[in-house]
Parts: sequence; structure tokens; C-alpha cells
Amino acid sequence: MLAAPATGRPTQYAAENDPEGGLRLAGASWELWFARGQTEGRRWLATFLDAAPQPTRYRSRALRSAATRATGQHSPLAGAQGVLALSMARLKPPVQLGSSYSGLRALTRYRATVTVDYGVASANIRRQWTFTTEPGAPPLGVPIIWYSTTPPSEPQTEPRRMVAIDWHGKLAGTMYLTAADVRQTADGSSFIAPDGTYLDRNGVSIASSDPNLSIAADDSTSICALAYPGGAAGAGQPGLFTGPIGGPMRRVAMADWLGAPSPLGIFACSVAGDRAVVGDMEDRGITTSIRVIALSTGRVLYQRSYAGLGARISSSRDGRYLAEQTPPYEVGQLTAVTMIRRTADGRVVARH
Repeated sequence: MLAAPATGRPTQYAAENDPEGGLRLAGASWELWFARGQTEGRRWLATFLDAAPQPTRYRSRALRSAATRATGQHSPLAGAQGVLALSMARLKPPVQLGSSYSGLRALTRYRATVTVDYGVASANIRRQWTFTTEPGAPPLGVPIIWYSTTPPSEPQTEPRRMVAIDWHGKLAGTMYLTAADVRQTADGSSFIAPDGTYLDRNGVSIASSDPNLSIAADDSTSICALAYPGGAAGAGQPGLFTGPIGGPMRRVAMADWLGAPSPLGIFACSVAGDRAVVGDMEDRGITTSIRVIALSTGRVLYQRSYAGLGARISSSRDGRYLAEQTPPYEVGQLTAVTMIRRTADGRVVARH
């Protein structure tokens, strides 16, 4: 209840001391203003609308009254503006007006028309625009390659648009990804974020793992992971584990070599080739030894040590070939040599 002093202007007092109450009173008194005169009512409404800009239900009612007042005074444009302001005021919290669509077909061009009819031609609003829909997520079971339409070096201030093409170069789908610097699995069915989060083709998180101790398999549905005692993977049991992305993991082999002082790395995980490639690592990504382990039996299929300075190692996706750079960096007059070694028998098949 407003309690204005005996002297002074009550509207000014209310605007300074209780603008919400004044707005409530002004919006509810439209019948009184209609009977006694429009000018006084418009002055009250203008005063309290300025004093109480928050989008409350009382402001909504006052805006409706303002629109009615303007239309009643033969000012259709002002009436239209009042109704538009009323719509905006009802948005809680205040947001920009926009458009959303549903039930549209992919890769189809549409024309949208919005008309607001106030019964007076000069006050009516009509807007029209055209757009073409995106293809959406690619179909399941279709191997694809993803690429971004913006350079990865460009700062990401909004979701990045990703485009998928199939192996024939045809457009297969699109999506908008919030994670930056993602890698994709072999068939493009999921992404791996830098923190080890796995995302599906819609950008939805489906699993997480340690990015330094796990790798996606060549079937794009499984992963291989190394676990230390007390670690999250493998419930603290040391060893090499494998399983479906986001599913239960099984231990492939006990890893007595996990007790080595150097950290571990995993280079390849191949369900098709039934093997994983793991190694002992040192600082700067240098490998001191390598092992190829069968995923089905846990048997060591191949192992090799790199004495001295160690080597930089890369593996083929199926774990059948290793690229070995020795020494791993320039040392004096020594020049690094890269050899391609076959893990079936340890034979060097190429040298550069």
C-alpha cells in the first residue's frame, strides 16, 4: 500500500520509494483512466514504467494498459509498440527474441513469414526470410571423415560447425561441437576430447578415460587402457584393459612391468589385429622399450628395448608396424634415422 505524504506529487513519491507498487496500481487502474481521461493515465504509466524496468507481471499488465491507452487515443503505431513491448516483458529472464523450428526436413529450403495484424495497416508488422536446413547427424554405420569449417587456431567463442563426408566425398551430416581440438575415431562415429571425454555424433558425452593412458581401438567401438594400482581404471588392479567405449573393461594381462620407475604409454589398440602396443616412457616422450600384447590371451607377441638414448615411437593403427626414430633428437654430429619395423618378426622393412 502506497502512503504518500500530504504534500507533494504522489506519483513522484511512489516512483522514488515504491516503483513496483506504483506500477501495480497504475496497471490495475485502466478503467478509471478510461473514464476520467487518457492523459492522466498515460502520465502515470510512463512514470512507473521508467521507474520499474524489471520484467515482472505488474510491468506486463502496465504495458498492456499502455497499449490499450495508445490505441484508444487513435495512435495505432504506439499501440503496436506497446503490444510488442508487452511480449518482450513477459520473457523471464529477458532474452533476445529469436526463432526456433522443429519437424523440418533435412537439406530443404524454407521460407518463413511472420505477420502481426493490429487491424490498422500502418501498424501491422510483416517479416519474411528464407533458410536451408542442415543435414543433421550422419546415419549410423556409415564411415565418415569430419572437418571443421573454422580454423582450429581461431578462438572458439561459440560451438564449432563440423561437417562430415563419406569415403566417396559426399556430404553425410553436420553438427555443432563445443569441445575444441577433438580427435575422431577411425570411422568417425565418435570424438575424443583432450580431457579424454568421448562424444557421439551428436556431441553428447558417452564415456571418459585418462587421455594419457588410453586409446581408441581400430573398430571405433572399443578402447585399450593401462591401469596403475590405485588408479580409476581397472579398480586399482595393474594391467592392460580393454572393453567397449563407456562399457565394462576386462583385464587383458597382468602387468608386472608396471612396477618399472618410468611411466607407461600406449601406442595402438587393434581389435581386428588382436593386439595392443605399449611401452615404457621417459621424459620428452622418449621410449625405452616396447611390447606388443595379444588382446585375446595377454601373451607378449613382440618386445624390444632401445638402449642408450631411447627412441621416438609411432605405431600403425593395427600394431603391425613401428616407426622408430633413433636417436630421438639431434646429438652432436649424429643425425636421426627413422626405421619401419615389422612386429611379426622384428625385421626392418624400410629406412629413411
